[in-house]
Amino acid sequence: MDQSCQESQYKAESSYQNESQIFPIFSSKQFNSVEDQVIETFESCQIPEKFESFSITMNIIFRQTADKPIKKEENMNIFQTGTTHKKNLTIAMTPKNEIKVTFRQQKDQEFIYSQTKIKSGVPYDLSIVYEVVTDEDDQIFYNFNLYLNGKNETNLSLNYPIIKPSHNIYFGSESVLGTFTGQISDVYFITRALNHQENINLHAEKKNNPMDPKNPQAIIEETQYPHQDLGQTRRSIPPSLQKTHVTVMQNAIQGQSQMTVLDNKSIRSMNKQEFEQAELEAVFSRNIRLSQQCRELSLNFRWLITTLQQLSPPIEELNKPVLPFNCIHNFIASGKIEIHNVSLPLYIIEVDRFLKPLKYADIKINEDDIIQLAKITQSYYEFSWKDGGFEDFKDNFKKEYGCIHTDCKEPIDRFDFKAIVYDKFLIAIRDTILTPQEIAYIKKEYIKEMQDGEIKQIIEKDEDPNKKSQQQQGEDQLQQDEAQEKEQLPVPEPGWNNGKFILNLNRCTKCESHTTTTWHDEYDFAEKFNQFGEQFKGLFPNCEIIGNYDRPSMHYENFDIYIRGVGPAQDRDAEGRIWLYSKSEGIFSFIYAFNTRMIKVYDKLVLIAAAYGDTIEMEKTQEYYITRFESMISPRWKNSHGYPCDVPRRRIEIQREIEKVNLKKKLNLQILHIQEAEIKEGTKMICKNWGCGLEYEYTSDILAMKHACIFHPGSYQLGSIHGLWPESWTCCRKNWEEKGCIRGPHKGVTEKKLMFLCLNVGEINSMTKRPDSACGMYFNDEVPSECLIHPGFFKRSKLTSDEGEWTCCQDGNPSAKGCNASNPHKKAQWPDVEAKKYFVEKLISNPGIDNRNLIDKYDKSALRACIYRETIPYTPFVNQEKKKMQDRRLNENEIRICTRHGCFKIIKGEKQYLNEFADIDNIKLQEKRKRIADFIQDYF
Repeated sequence: MDQSCQESQYKAESSYQNESQIFPIFSSKQFNSVEDQVIETFESCQIPEKFESFSITMNIIFRQTADKPIKKEENMNIFQTGTTHKKNLTIAMTPKNEIKVTFRQQKDQEFIYSQTKIKSGVPYDLSIVYEVVTDEDDQIFYNFNLYLNGKNETNLSLNYPIIKPSHNIYFGSESVLGTFTGQISDVYFITRALNHQENINLHAEKKNNPMDPKNPQAIIEETQYPHQDLGQTRRSIPPSLQKTHVTVMQNAIQGQSQMTVLDNKSIRSMNKQEFEQAELEAVFSRNIRLSQQCRELSLNFRWLITTLQQLSPPIEELNKPVLPFNCIHNFIASGKIEIHNVSLPLYIIEVDRFLKPLKYADIKINEDDIIQLAKITQSYYEFSWKDGGFEDFKDNFKKEYGCIHTDCKEPIDRFDFKAIVYDKFLIAIRDTILTPQEIAYIKKEYIKEMQDGEIKQIIEKDEDPNKKSQQQQGEDQLQQDEAQEKEQLPVPEPGWNNGKFILNLNRCTKCESHTTTTWHDEYDFAEKFNQFGEQFKGLFPNCEIIGNYDRPSMHYENFDIYIRGVGPAQDRDAEGRIWLYSKSEGIFSFIYAFNTRMIKVYDKLVLIAAAYGDTIEMEKTQEYYITRFESMISPRWKNSHGYPCDVPRRRIEIQREIEKVNLKKKLNLQILHIQEAEIKEGTKMICKNWGCGLEYEYTSDILAMKHACIFHPGSYQLGSIHGLWPESWTCCRKNWEEKGCIRGPHKGVTEKKLMFLCLNVGEINSMTKRPDSACGMYFNDEVPSECLIHPGFFKRSKLTSDEGEWTCCQDGNPSAKGCNASNPHKKAQWPDVEAKKYFVEKLISNPGIDNRNLIDKYDKSALRACIYRETIPYTPFVNQEKKKMQDRRLNENEIRICTRHGCFKIIKGEKQYLNEFADIDNIKLQEKRKRIADFIQDYF
């Protein structure tokens, strides 16, 4: 082996050591009693203090002796870490011969058990693997696995990290009752997580090659890429190719001399494709782990290329984007970003989105490695685009929301893309890492030819080339050359997106009821719901989108999207929901970056569907789940809706219209005052003041009109439902019929301009004790108009529900216009009792809204007239002293008889007992009365 090969091998080994380290802890020992316990420390084993994931592997042989049977309630400790009084990790064997692993998570203890029963005298390879996993949304999860002889016995997913092993390491037990009898050997601590295949290979390799304590790294490298026993690998290769199947690692192990150093002459003789392959081979030879992961990527070529076409469809024609989101596909297809020297169709996707299906297939290649390989294959691009309309959007937003800040944590108007041409990239990796026979086998699975609208499978046949003419042979060779230049790629199954699955979107609703808590408008959430429906109905034509299936909670400004009953079981909640998106930003960023956020929803949906094959199979799985677990799913909210939903008007638009109406009224009032100033002397007028209503002749003499009207300046207050006030005028507390309490000028109009409000209402509703329909129209006797009301009432199924029908016309809309127009308008003037209907209750509106601009029309406020309110007669409060005085006044000068013993009065010289006297209210007369009564003070 030459010096360059040795140097490259050394670099490969050293780079791999930086990624993970293996520390031998314990070689071998037979355990028979407590005295055999062995204690090591992490420091003596040179295990670092900081590590994320880890693996512990060992070999155990349990030996049960007849004189020492297993105690029924004691576990036999095999391996422990921690301190004497506080263990953080324990591996033990239960009385049922199961392996039990105990670990600490925050303040609690968790347990996992093996499914395999440990047999006496049988060797077992035991491994525990703790892995820290980060998904595409940067959420961290923790996996804890137990392996026996390469088999995954238990897999536990955690939301919180465990307390990692530290301090001391104990082999055996300090307790007599929990003593492990048997052999423990080959104990190693690895500062990374071994995957499933590595555990399988580790068990197979340890059978033939026991670990060398002096070189533990070698066996782990061999288990990643087994070369002595190819049975596990060859199971995935067709029998016809097993003779030629040799892994990249096997080539490296069998002879490093195969690696050649390229000189300048050999480089100049290469074409572009050969040079790229040579560079890739050099990278793979230096990074064995990357080469194996790229091999897994290449073996999954068909699934990856079809899934990537679903995530980012090929751009076949400009100005016709398929995806409506803010992504590289849309920006290039719509012409926002120009890319030169690239022919169509263009298979391009962002690097971070390219990694999602790799993680889904458990292919562990990071972003830096992808970019490095993409640069070698010249399939890597970087783009940047800035939205020129961002400032206009911000200005319009401020007009609608006013003082809400528009600052963002990150510049959302700038889009920076790291993109990769994935067809070129995958083909280059595949052609480099796989043998020609393997590539041919993979192509057989998907190569199809489109001819006359039919898809025909290409079948390889052994034909004698001598039977063909030279012209035919030339044409065949030309076709082969063209096929090499442009390979036909597999495509997704037609109709993969036609499944009738259900998407749920919970959005903020009835926002006017919590405007003081948050500052937003329901218009935005309803409009974004329809936008989401339009986008995803275009991509998945048969999907059903349900809005607000779940009843809204106190989570304001929510916009949450989920799918139920499909996807990984560990990602679902108690009701089988996988959350695709949940709004966690301000209203400004949410509205502007909506199309950027929805690409994540689409990616998750495509990957979930890819696990089932297509959306049709996903639909069947979802339907089965909903049918089977219907009792576990919350009932559908009565106010849920489908797509599209009704979009309410913006409150600020309504507010502006009201301001315009009020301004118009103000102008009309000013015009009216001008017209009144032009009224001629002696014109007959009718006063509109309450308590007056007299006809008078207009005069411009202010002094003559100053005290001409006697009226009530206040309003008439009807009784209280609790009897808290009397029914009276608020200005003087007099009754309805009483004349005015104050003098002032008349406030009148001419008889022709006098307008009345119609008092016609429908039947009283027995549930609310009020009518449900009113005319409330302004009318004049000289101008005929139509009175339109519902003569009946709206019969509701529940008092708080809007479901029901009108008793007169059976219409189910509570806001429907009247159905009867035969009644004439009705009016009333003081002192007619019917005029009390003009006094209505004022709504208690939101204090954050200007009440002056929210005055209801009389057709609505008439339904709240105070006359329909049930009242209790008012009883004024009287204290004890005042009540006593009132009683005495009522009984003043009443004749009474004195009941004191011996009381007498001399009348005509004789004593008269039981004297009669008049009760006197006057205090002075009471004092005088005390002196006129004679009685006996003592007792007999």
